[in-house]
Amino acid sequence: MNPQIIFYNGKWYPAAARPAFLDINFFAYQHVLHYASSAFEGTRCYPNLSKKNGTLNLIGVDLRINRLFRSMEFCWMKLPPNPSQVWDDFAARFSELADKYKEVLKGKIKKDLIVQFPYTPSQVKEFIIKTILLNMHSGFIDTQKGCYVRPVAMRGTTPDKHLGVFSLGHSVDFLVSVKPWGKYLGKEAFEKGAPVVVAPESNAEYNRQHKLAANYLTGQRLVNFAAFNHFNEVLMTDSSPNRNVLEGSGENLVFYLGNNRYVSPSQDKKPILPGTTLKVIDQIIRLSGGEIEYRDIPLAEVLSGKLKGAAMTGTAVEVTPISLVYDSQSKRVVEIPVADEIKNLQKIYLDLVQGADVAPNLAPLQKELLTEVRWNDAEHKTLLNCIESV
Repeated sequence: MNPQIIFYNGKWYPAAARPAFLDINFFAYQHVLHYASSAFEGTRCYPNLSKKNGTLNLIGVDLRINRLFRSMEFCWMKLPPNPSQVWDDFAARFSELADKYKEVLKGKIKKDLIVQFPYTPSQVKEFIIKTILLNMHSGFIDTQKGCYVRPVAMRGTTPDKHLGVFSLGHSVDFLVSVKPWGKYLGKEAFEKGAPVVVAPESNAEYNRQHKLAANYLTGQRLVNFAAFNHFNEVLMTDSSPNRNVLEGSGENLVFYLGNNRYVSPSQDKKPILPGTTLKVIDQIIRLSGGEIEYRDIPLAEVLSGKLKGAAMTGTAVEVTPISLVYDSQSKRVVEIPVADEIKNLQKIYLDLVQGADVAPNLAPLQKELLTEVRWNDAEHKTLLNCIESV
């Protein structure tokens, strides 16, 4: 069996490795296990169809790394700008109280013990690429099929195995793994469209603007609800009277209005993850002469039967059409055509990420999006020395 190679905290390990520190005491007190304190990303590698020499196209890695760092800053794995500004203001306005409570407060925050994510964006990119290369060499990744890449930053443990919610003293551990990946909702849904069900309650989680593990409890709960009821996915709405649509459990939404016009839910102050795939679809639409508008989309508009097409976008689902929407609250259902324009977006996206020929006006986008990765013995053989033999 071809071994999987996993990166963890500056080292690479075979998946079957059992380093001495990975004992039950280590796992029992991981902050992430108890409080979901992790930020993660997902990107994909596609076979390069134009080269056909074992080259994989790593998609939008810089966009994903930038978002990873924004997510880490949001949950204080990286300190945000001016983290002490509230205390400085309080101390300036109420100096006597600041002095009175100084001894109590400084016991809570020992700044020399604060742990932050230890790597730079360029190092993260290097770790991702090397992890892909090592798994290409081991044969765990089939270069004819590509893979999914998952970097995860997570709060770990402290020397005294502290269990409080406060996390600044806990380690920030970093893992990169790769996995074979097919069509997320299945080939049938990808080609013919997915039936989705509207979530039974509204969502107002501001955290969803960042890619945090904590957010995905809602997603997994709702997608379990959908799948148990024989639907492919769930469609979330906000808490307004209009029940404006937001996103899926892990996908952004695009609706086709006809005449090369598209609309997507407004992300301004909404519990929607700004998707990197949606940004690419946005550019494809605009560079192809179309228009895309971001605005509130009432659920009634989706159920009206007037939409010409709809799709979910994301690293996992790519561009998967939506063929049916059912709202269990109002008992209304609508079938949505799988429009040629949606299928064309799907094809252009796959051509872009697989390095196939695209229209000249899309070539700069393709170049910006792709990072080519290919194992070369002369260049990469020393990487094998990085694998821990434990």
